Amino acid sequence: MSIDPLDRFSKRADYYAKYRPKYASETLATLQTACGLTPDMVIADVGSGTGNLAEILLRNGNHVFGIEPNTDMRTTAEALLAEFIANKTFTSLTGTAEATTLPASSMDMITAGQAFDWFDPEPTKTEFRRILKKPDGWIVLVRNRWLRNTNDANRAYGGIVRKHTLPYPPAPEPNLVAFFGGGYTAREFDNTRLETLDCITGGLLSASFAPIPDSPEHHALAADLKTWFERYQQEGHIRVEIKTEVLWGKLNQDADSRG
Repeated sequence: MSIDPLDRFSKRADYYAKYRPKYASETLATLQTACGLTPDMVIADVGSGTGNLAEILLRNGNHVFGIEPNTDMRTTAEALLAEFIANKTFTSLTGTAEATTLPASSMDMITAGQAFDWFDPEPTKTEFRRILKKPDGWIVLVRNRWLRNTNDANRAYGGIVRKHTLPYPPAPEPNLVAFFGGGYTAREFDNTRLETLDCITGGLLSASFAPIPDSPEHHALAADLKTWFERYQQEGHIRVEIKTEVLWGKLNQDADSRG
């Protein structure tokens, strides 16, 4: 079955908003220290989804333009971030990384969360250069990673994921060296949490590669997760080891022009 890339998160927005883990608390301070983030900076959050990363920036006082192509994700973000729409600090737009619809030279910084994996690198770089106010403006990527090889429970979970993956490929691992031309910095922060079965199931159902909610495949996945959870849980929770990765860099003009 072929699924349009722009529809891969349709019917998943509620799961995404409710169950996707937030980013580590160190995220904002890292951007303030490493990238000079101040409340007066205007930011494009590209592939903004349900607003997980945008909310951090909005609560810092920034004006954020959320760029999101999927209708379900975008409308969910608009509901969750309604207070910021009302005070005119959050602007929700239909667009993509390759065509944001933003004016030229309008952004101080560009951020992206998990959606970065799906960006088409070359047209995305062209578009990011177009919308940044300065050629050396910061581009920031933030993402959570579940460490799936740290213990038997996590390894068994990985087996369930592989068993129930939909028959279309996940996003490829991005070539960050090629994207930034070699110049970027990354830091990881512990974001470990104790999760219930509902949280773990909902988090997996928010993923693009999981069965569509309420499908027969979904119910088979939920059954396997319940069996897994009952085996490994302690006092109604499983320890989920997550790392939040914060990565920042600037597009290298010279490296691109050599091609």
